[in-house]
Amino acid sequence: MKSTWARIFEYNNDLAVTQLKNLYSVPSFFETLGFDRIEALHSNFIAWLLDNQHLGQGKNDNAMTRFLDVVVKNNYAQNAMVIDKDFINAVASRSMIIKEVHVDKEVTYKDKENNHRIDLIVTCDININNIDKELVVYIENKVCAPETFNKKANINQTQIYYEQYYSENAGQIQLFVFLSPSEDAECDCDKFIRITYKDLLLYVLEPMVVLPSINERDRMFIREYIRALGAQVLKNQGMGFVMAITNEERIAFSQIYEKYKLLFRDSFAAKISDQYKNSSPQTINKWKKLLEELDLNFLDNPDELLVAFWDNNSSFIINAIDLSDDSRRETLLKMIADVSKDRTKYSLSYKDNHYETNKSHLASELVKAYIAINNLSDSPKDIERLKTFFSGIREPFIIQSQPGKDKLFDQIKIGESSIWIPNGVWGQGTRHFEKLLKKARDINGLTID
Repeated sequence: MKSTWARIFEYNNDLAVTQLKNLYSVPSFFETLGFDRIEALHSNFIAWLLDNQHLGQGKNDNAMTRFLDVVVKNNYAQNAMVIDKDFINAVASRSMIIKEVHVDKEVTYKDKENNHRIDLIVTCDININNIDKELVVYIENKVCAPETFNKKANINQTQIYYEQYYSENAGQIQLFVFLSPSEDAECDCDKFIRITYKDLLLYVLEPMVVLPSINERDRMFIREYIRALGAQVLKNQGMGFVMAITNEERIAFSQIYEKYKLLFRDSFAAKISDQYKNSSPQTINKWKKLLEELDLNFLDNPDELLVAFWDNNSSFIINAIDLSDDSRRETLLKMIADVSKDRTKYSLSYKDNHYETNKSHLASELVKAYIAINNLSDSPKDIERLKTFFSGIREPFIIQSQPGKDKLFDQIKIGESSIWIPNGVWGQGTRHFEKLLKKARDINGLTID
């Protein structure tokens, strides 16, 4: 058995590891800004991509044409819709001319039950066999969430959209597309053609980015977006996941994982042992049992070198696990996510009372403290004073009307009214969180540790 030092030395000097690390050494612009897993960013990029007639080699071979290639290909595999044969032939032969493209984003449709909002509607004026036609593509995009089920209407999202927009008498070629990172993503309406971000990467983005005809600004934008789809670099982004990656990179990650998986697992066990060695017997027993499921041991004296290796390579290791075929992949990722959670506690004392909270809910506890210390009511004057004091941290901060996603906000009662404070946006070390801590020190009568 090689020593820990020898195993890590081999890993550090592995050419395949070095090449992948160099590729992912710098985060994409989107990841740096924290936008790379936000659904709206991806919808906006796709809108730009399909609407950009300069991304290609003319009006019959461009990003929109290649996107339609993918839709037709997947429809053949899924048998989702009956598509006009002349249209299929024109797409395949590149004889279809796309005269104009118009993209509408977040299109709202209201009925008696709810407001519905499909992500993208792409309308194209096309010419097939010297005949002008209208093509409409309805796209529902899902990045970090499954399809929404409408409880009031007792129907799934895609079925609502299909019933609303499809018409045999529309005089259009209509296509319905469900876009997701996962090949296993479920879509309730069988008329929606399922495509993945991997499809988008392989058949649209990669062919486009190498074309000599596109300008350098667009080329750089596409390259940054391709990077954003792949493995994440920044550790403060949370677990994340790979949305799409080239086959070559996927194979490289898999091979590295197979070669070093024992080192990865041993370092993870050392990290867990080091993090929880002084915890309660119940917590230690919990982690002992979880590690036993992976044929690993909880260590009373974890190897400091293995702990340091995990701390400095965890982001790369997580990506390798995520892209592996390991039968225990899901178990590993779930355990890593649990270990990686920021469990820092903050103690607040004011008016002879003591409160303890975690990072997510610190903002709302600070607002409660300010309200209590200053005896504020729900009068317009006091609400304005509250808003003024906490201004400049982030927007929105204090919300007076109930937000759509309640779980992302803490509700605070003030007088006979309520306000809402965001709870899931306070990343450790981020600019917003530092501003929040600075503001906490400005609250007279409050002690925070």
